[in-house]
Amino acid sequence: MVRKHVADLAASDLSLDIAYIHRVDRTGYKAGALEAGQKVAKGELIAVFDATSWPQPEFLEQVRARVHRSEGPMVQARWGHLNRGHSLLNRVKR
Repeated sequence: MVRKHVADLAASDLSLDIAYIHRVDRTGYKAGALEAGQKVAKGELIAVFDATSWPQPEFLEQVRARVHRSEGPMVQARWGHLNRGHSLLNRVKR
């Protein structure tokens, strides 16, 4: 589903440079995934989402504006999760 959504986004906007990366090898776990993504990423803004993250449609524009106004190269943001109520751990963390 996500792979098709990314493909549809890329096809609908020729100025949008977007890629779906799926690693079969989990070497380095999340840090390894970030490293693999940075090898192919280019541009002024790199957004990283976990598979269960679901940012709002305006997320990237809001973050982009904040990055350009700040002196720091990174922004950490809060967003909702698709699986918030699907596991005992997620329900306990509330």
